Amino acid sequence: MHIDTADRVGALSLGGLVSRRALVAAGLDPGLASREIRAGRWYRLAGGVTLTAPGPPTEEQRVLAALVHAGDGSLLCGPSAGRLHALRDMPDDGLVHVLLPDSRRRANTPRVRIHRTRDPVDVHHRRGWPVVAPVRAAVESARWSGSLRGARAVLTAAVADGWCSPDQLEEALRLGGQQGSAHARRAIADVRLGAASAPEAEAADLLAPHVVAGRLPPYLLNPEIWVDGRLLGRVDLWLVGLGLGCETDSVQFHSSAEALDATLLRHARFEEHGLRLLHHTPARLRRDPAAWVAGVLAAAAVRRPEPAGLTVVPRGPSPPTAVIVGSRDGR
Repeated sequence: MHIDTADRVGALSLGGLVSRRALVAAGLDPGLASREIRAGRWYRLAGGVTLTAPGPPTEEQRVLAALVHAGDGSLLCGPSAGRLHALRDMPDDGLVHVLLPDSRRRANTPRVRIHRTRDPVDVHHRRGWPVVAPVRAAVESARWSGSLRGARAVLTAAVADGWCSPDQLEEALRLGGQQGSAHARRAIADVRLGAASAPEAEAADLLAPHVVAGRLPPYLLNPEIWVDGRLLGRVDLWLVGLGLGCETDSVQFHSSAEALDATLLRHARFEEHGLRLLHHTPARLRRDPAAWVAGVLAAAAVRRPEPAGLTVVPRGPSPPTAVIVGSRDGR
């Protein structure tokens, strides 16, 4: 490339990117980008947007290229927005998701997925990028995850981390229409039952048939367990009347030395009062669910009296309407 051309391209580039439209507007050869890409000196990103280096691009360059390709009024949505909001468990399909007004037309590219809306959008900004609100990003990510497990992971984390309430999720889901909403609706129902993670909801699914058949008592998800006015902690799944709980110990939250020590101390507090906790990892639960259920049934068959001062407070977004006390407690 001639040095004068290189200087002019450098003046046009934004974050190392240049668009075909900008080249044409500057009076440069519109075929320049294609030649540089074929020579391995530039890297094609989205549509007519090119990285003026061999690549690979950074995540910020991928996002900028998608927004340049989409044009004025575009903003990031779905998991692309969710990651910028620092929402947990966002699915990664390798695409940058961009939202446009329905009147605008831009084509999808191999790395950019264009979505459109007729409705006004609440625009936020994260790290300088325009993005949809956290609740919308969470619901869109759940819709597009393609699985119940993915939808549960996104929506339980969004509520557990305080980004939104179940009511706000339901409203965002309603506004988005019915397409792809079944998994998200199920995940919101799990949140209302108390689930704070996908593995907790999966564990509840496995035990539900045994509750219906009478082999197990009802269970509660994430209740507070108190004895004689002392809070012992929350338990992921608590079997009512048995003094027995099930804990999901994920690598994400239990792998550090401090987290492991806290888990052991918590277990000891429960044991001190004659209450039992069964521990499992999400991987074990998913690898051999039948064995996990058999372990719970075996533990439930061993009856122990619960302490008289036991109080179980069900989880909820507002003060609970019922506090269950003594050996007939629940979560």
